Amino acid sequence: MSERGMLSRLAESLFWIGRYIERADDTARIVDSYVHRMVEDPFNDESATCRSLFSILGIDVESERLRTVETLQTIVYDIENPNSIAGALSGAYENARRSRDYISSEMWVALNTTRNELPQREATARDFGPATYLQYVRERTSLLAGLTDATLSHDDGWRFLVLGRNLERIDMTSRLLRGRVVSDENAPDWMAFLRASGAMEAFMRNNREINDANGVAAFLMLDRLFPRSVLYSLNLADECLVEIQPARQRISAGDGRASGSRAREGHARVHRSAPIDRPIARTPRNARNHVLSHHRRGDRSLLPPRGRHGLEYRGGPVSESLGLSIRHHTGFTYDGVAKASYNEARMTPRSLGTQQVQSSKIAVRPVIPLSTHVDYFGSIVTAFDIQEMHPKLEVEAISQVDSWAATLETPLGWNDLRSERLTDRFSEFLLPTDRTALVGAVMDDIDAWQKLADVHECVQAASNFVRGEVSYVPGATTVSATAQEAWDRRKGVCQDITHVTIGLLRAMGIPARYVSGYLYPATEPLVDDVVEGQSHAWVEYFSGSWTGIDPTNGVRETERHIIVGHGRDYDDVPPLKGIYQGPESTQLGVVVEIRRTH
Repeated sequence: MSERGMLSRLAESLFWIGRYIERADDTARIVDSYVHRMVEDPFNDESATCRSLFSILGIDVESERLRTVETLQTIVYDIENPNSIAGALSGAYENARRSRDYISSEMWVALNTTRNELPQREATARDFGPATYLQYVRERTSLLAGLTDATLSHDDGWRFLVLGRNLERIDMTSRLLRGRVVSDENAPDWMAFLRASGAMEAFMRNNREINDANGVAAFLMLDRLFPRSVLYSLNLADECLVEIQPARQRISAGDGRASGSRAREGHARVHRSAPIDRPIARTPRNARNHVLSHHRRGDRSLLPPRGRHGLEYRGGPVSESLGLSIRHHTGFTYDGVAKASYNEARMTPRSLGTQQVQSSKIAVRPVIPLSTHVDYFGSIVTAFDIQEMHPKLEVEAISQVDSWAATLETPLGWNDLRSERLTDRFSEFLLPTDRTALVGAVMDDIDAWQKLADVHECVQAASNFVRGEVSYVPGATTVSATAQEAWDRRKGVCQDITHVTIGLLRAMGIPARYVSGYLYPATEPLVDDVVEGQSHAWVEYFSGSWTGIDPTNGVRETERHIIVGHGRDYDDVPPLKGIYQGPESTQLGVVVEIRRTH
């Protein structure tokens, strides 16, 4: 910068580029979390949830009845609204146009490309849902943030841009935290809240209690190492303000030490009331020791010692993530050729509180166009039709997933669990289906289990009972078998054992749902070892939050359980189903290979 300092209009443009890009990123994260909540919980009050979302983003609405479609139009797609995602990116573009001589060409191209691509992304989102649009925005804003730091000189112009970014981040994090605390009924749970703030993985690496409100709030407000915390952003914004000097100029290598000392002294005066009594000039060894002793005194080590169950932190184990690469291959072969077929595949894992999908893709042979949507229960569905003769249909899904072990939360009491509000909310997971209905001796122990004070103990007792009575025997039943048929035969596969357990839990008034996914069988896996996995089924029951239990293996849901979808029973989440015109078909052998990546 020149000795006269930066022109105010250029500084303002750079400041607002930072704010608008951060606003688009934060809004995309928050909207994605709220949309997932409405998809996962179809009984949630749509209008109240939309109103909570408007409140967090500081947008006033007059309508008494709000719908998701209109909410997304206002918050996501409305280019005239500077608080929407499209409006924020448009605002960043206009400010970049006014500061074109300062920002790098790479930044300009990335921002211009993003702006031009938005209408097409919007059209796709209106047909298939907002998930792909929101993901695109998060990816592009992350790219722009990286280019800002990597391609601009870290002078006053960069500081104004970073100042805008951090002030916007402070504002959005504070709004999100206030919305979660004040509007508990309609805001996401703490896990979804952490996802909305981009803090889930960082928080879970250092904390065990995901629903600890004080812990989550303290992390987002006061953590000094997490870049999205309020304290971290305030410190960085403060550093930018201290470094912005009216007559600051670029210095040469020869006078760097003196100017660096003056900058440090100025910064110290802002934060300290007493003068600095330690010498500035030190030998390299002393300087290093000084920094370590001053800044890390009393802090935990960066990599805590490994205990029997993983990393230990503050007296307890950390929930380490397990990285898995999953390949699932299935399909059908025909006695001749099929003339046409219409199919749906549910083979894509979902990003949830205990797992994060890093990438996923599905390939179909014969090669045809694929479309993707999210169904009523939140499962990701890949739909396709083949209008040419084909002797065989093959589907292969490949996914990269990071998974964590779930924590066992304190359950609701029986009276709360059976309240009218919850029984109405979870009626679909309380009523028996043709697959889960049970009668006869299997129900004899229900009264005894319901006398247990703890819902977790009750579910564990029912799960142990089913596992002890129904043997796991591959091929003992067909894919269309019911819980009653499996019980009468006293044998079946994971699907059957899950159906029997769900039938018992629902009979006791415990909401229960079917989980389809994968099981990584290795208990002590080695990185890069490929093992034969399983397409698996287990149970989740509601006890204040959804809790997983695997009655087939007699364990609770672990990081080795990867969730693909939920439903009332198997019929809601089959990996592959469809109709076709042609001769009889035979299912190809199912192959599931899983490799640990970290």
